[in-house]
Amino acid sequence: MSETIRIDVERFFTKYTPDPSDPAKMIGVDYCAYGPFGALDRSKTVERVSRLSAVQADGESDNLAVQMARIRWECIKPKYDAWKEGREIPATGTPLAAWNLLQQEDADILRTHRIFTVEDVAALSDAHLQRIAIPNGRSIVQQAKLFLQSADTNRASAEMTRMAEENAALRAEMDEIKAMLLKEAEDDDVGEGAIPAPRRGRPTNAEIAARQGEAA
Repeated sequence: MSETIRIDVERFFTKYTPDPSDPAKMIGVDYCAYGPFGALDRSKTVERVSRLSAVQADGESDNLAVQMARIRWECIKPKYDAWKEGREIPATGTPLAAWNLLQQEDADILRTHRIFTVEDVAALSDAHLQRIAIPNGRSIVQQAKLFLQSADTNRASAEMTRMAEENAALRAEMDEIKAMLLKEAEDDDVGEGAIPAPRRGRPTNAEIAARQGEAA
């Protein structure tokens, strides 16, 4: 379900209010301004981060509101963590700069509407395009979808190649181990069936007696 829901974060900010336990002190409360993807200018919500993060633990739930709250926080949390660490709020997906087929002027228009990734472009609907003054908008959206499909194909091909290489290396290792075990087994067989080398020097009394017995 989380893949079908896209949330756009406009900004995070902190408000300072008196500490309930000590009115002489001020405590900071973090807020998030967010809204639906592609429509942040028309629908925006401002909520305390503490409330957004107060979701039930992972697990199945039949309550749609609980599911939605969890998915919403999963979308917001990585951006909030980056903001708290002083980093730029990350864009989820492939940056427009990595899409060589997109014209610079079109990229500039998209960024003014908070469209920062190829995935964002591919998710644009006709309703979004009506509010974005960009030439050949439908064509650009279709090209974005083809770009992502090609990227998925390349990733799948690379993964298959990696798995084939790992399997080949594993087979080579197993063949080497089998060869070593076979050699050790052959050496053991030779050792058990070998005829003892004749003893040098004066024979012992036991050997002389054994030979006399064989002659008789």
